[in-house]
Amino acid sequence: MAFLGQVFQILSRLALTGKARLAQRCNPPALAAICLALVLLGAAAVPVQANPAAPALEEYEAKAAFVFNFAKFIHWPETRALDEDLCIGVVGDNPFGTHILQLQGTRVAGRSIVVAFPATVADLLSCDLLFISASESPRLEALLGALVQAPVLTVGDMEGFAARGGMIEMYLRDNRIRFRINLEAARAAGLDISSRLLQLASNAEELMREQRR
Repeated sequence: MAFLGQVFQILSRLALTGKARLAQRCNPPALAAICLALVLLGAAAVPVQANPAAPALEEYEAKAAFVFNFAKFIHWPETRALDEDLCIGVVGDNPFGTHILQLQGTRVAGRSIVVAFPATVADLLSCDLLFISASESPRLEALLGALVQAPVLTVGDMEGFAARGGMIEMYLRDNRIRFRINLEAARAAGLDISSRLLQLASNAEELMREQRR
């Protein structure tokens, strides 16, 4: 009850101010838990507001929390699911700053998160979830090609990421983080995305039709 009270207090502040100053009020694990609560409550679009003194920090703290929560709704093949660690990789420029490092050691389905910055194809293949930075847009197809049929969830926020073969694309609309899912790409990699997450994607109707096939 106390936790839900904290969630609703924060939601109230957001409604009153129209700004997400969560970076000032919550440490990253708390933010991750709150974003998960928002997802479970059906509020998939979390408002963000850039701080003029640090333009991207609040946005990418929220996006780091989304990355953490995406992992909670993915079922990896048994060969991966039995691993003790769950590796979250960031390839290219790191837009999260230290926020992504705050996920280190947190747990998803009993697995401890390890944050990595892969530099080789072998490193890419060792990740369970890979955030592909917008800096890698010119070589996105080559990166995705190296991961063909590998059980690696690819996430990005560059424009057209899902249309180009990425699995989950985060984007801002009306100052809110939203996401779309490429279910075909996830299935080809042997990944099962929970219907709870599919229903919260911006292309949910399309995904529900695909799921029934």
